[in-house]
Amino acid sequence: MARQVLIIHGWSDTSRSFHALATFLTGHGYAPKLLWLGDYISRDDDVRVEDVGMRMGEVIADMLKSGELDKSFDVIVHSTGGLVVREWLTSSYKGSAEQCPMKRLVMLAPANYGSKLAATGKSFLGRIVKGYDNWFQSGKAMLNDLELSSPFQWALAQRDVLQMPGADTNNYYGRKLVWPFVIVGTHPYASALRQIVNEDGSDGTVRACAANLNARGVTFDFRETDMQKLVTVWGSRLEADAPLAVLATRTHGSIIDPDRVDKDNQEKIQETPDEKQQLG
Repeated sequence: MARQVLIIHGWSDTSRSFHALATFLTGHGYAPKLLWLGDYISRDDDVRVEDVGMRMGEVIADMLKSGELDKSFDVIVHSTGGLVVREWLTSSYKGSAEQCPMKRLVMLAPANYGSKLAATGKSFLGRIVKGYDNWFQSGKAMLNDLELSSPFQWALAQRDVLQMPGADTNNYYGRKLVWPFVIVGTHPYASALRQIVNEDGSDGTVRACAANLNARGVTFDFRETDMQKLVTVWGSRLEADAPLAVLATRTHGSIIDPDRVDKDNQEKIQETPDEKQQLG
């Protein structure tokens, strides 16, 4: 039986964007399933990442109960979908990650530590561009969570990545728990309008360093005169560093199309045969 793979989209997107990825997975012997969270409403101003994570848990529980979903499956997320699945994992399986039916988690351009564009999305321009068909709502609550170094991301990282002194010892990622992988591009957007948001080290939306799940925590206590006590290094909840692949020819949009052929390369980004195979 083909292994099932759930696909979860990001902010302002829908499952329609992932037909090419689903076709690719089917061709490689997997059974892709789009997680219908009502194509979760990420552009309503009062919807938070926590809300979507909670609903994700309800939908998965229903699918497991009905037999539509196998008791063991994998997940592919894009962009904000990374925060959603991490929220679900840490809220639903606190202290019992080994019981989570998700076994492998592939993150495509995840905003694990935020995106510079979140602030732009909340601006007047963002509300016009992204909210013109949604009563000019662009998802203020979710964009607050997506801002660089947001309180939500800080709290989430302390639950599943960082272990500050005195914190619980719950772990979520490992070969016998949930095995995470991160893939991100570093090619800027090529279209004229989108070029205004490009920056070095970014795929046009997410910086490679902000996609990388691996992080370390350190406390500096400047009240201390004893140099041995000045710095406290936090523990890590990661069994090992999460694998990270950085692809120089992929943008935030094209990272979700592993089998992209030349005629679908609308951005006209040059790729060698070897570069085309990196994502596949």
